Amino acid sequence: PYRLTRTLLDQNFLLCNNQLVSVVGFDSSIGIKLLGDNAHWNADGTFRTAPKLFYQSYSIHVWDKFSMKPVIYAALPNKNTNTYDTFLNELIVYAQINGISLTPKSILIDIEMAAHQAFSKNFPTAKIKGCQFHFGQNIWRQIKKKV
Repeated sequence: PYRLTRTLLDQNFLLCNNQLVSVVGFDSSIGIKLLGDNAHWNADGTFRTAPKLFYQSYSIHVWDKFSMKPVIYAALPNKNTNTYDTFLNELIVYAQINGISLTPKSILIDIEMAAHQAFSKNFPTAKIKGCQFHFGQNIWRQIKKKV
C-alpha cells in the first residue's frame, strides 16, 4: 500500500520493490546519507520479525556520533545469493539516483556464505568480516547436535 512507502512527514521511504525477486527495501533520505558518509557498516538478518510473505528482515546499520543506527531495511524472501545481490544492486542504484556514493571500507555480517558473496561482489573494495558472535553461535549449535 502507498501509505507504507511514506514516512510520517510524507517523505519517500520506499527504496525498492523488486517484484521479480520479491525484495522490498526501505530507507529515508537521512539513512542513505548516513550510509554514504560511513566507512564501516554492520548488516544482519532476522527471521523472527519478518513480515508475512517474507522469510527474513534484513538491515544495514552504521554508527553516528552516539550509537549504532539501522539505516536500511529490507524484507527478503530467502537467503539466496541472488536475493542479496538484487537487494544490494537496488541499494546502489537508489544511492546513485540520490547523489550518494557507497564506498564502505568494511562490512561486518553474520557467517552466511550467500550474504558474504553478494557483499563481496557489490562492494569489492570493502573488507567483509564475519561476526564473532554468530560464529560462536554456529559452533555451539554444532556441538549441541553432536551431544
